[in-house]
Amino acid sequence: ISAFIINVFAYTAAGATSCPPIIGGASEALSKLVGVEPLGHACGSDSLFHYYVCCGKASADCCFRLQTWVIVSVAVCAAIILTSVVLSLIRCVFCRR
Repeated sequence: ISAFIINVFAYTAAGATSCPPIIGGASEALSKLVGVEPLGHACGSDSLFHYYVCCGKASADCCFRLQTWVIVSVAVCAAIILTSVVLSLIRCVFCRR
C-alpha cells in the first residue's frame, strides 16, 4: 500500500499524463483482461507555465492548472501596479502647489 501511495504522490507532482491515472499500468492491464477499453483519456503536455491534474467524477477529466510561480509572479506584479497607482493618486492630491 505504501508503494501505491508513493506512486500516486510522484505521479501528481509531475502532472497528469492521462486521467484517470494509470499507476504501473494496472488500469490498462485490467481493461485488457476484461476486454474493454480503458477509461479516461490523455491529457495535454505540461509546459513551463502550466500542468494538468485529474479532476471531476472519478478523476476522469483533465484540468488545467497554472504553475505556482506564475500565480505568485502575477500577484506580485498586480500588487506593485496597484501600489504605484495609489501612491501616484496620493501624491497628486496632497502635493499640489
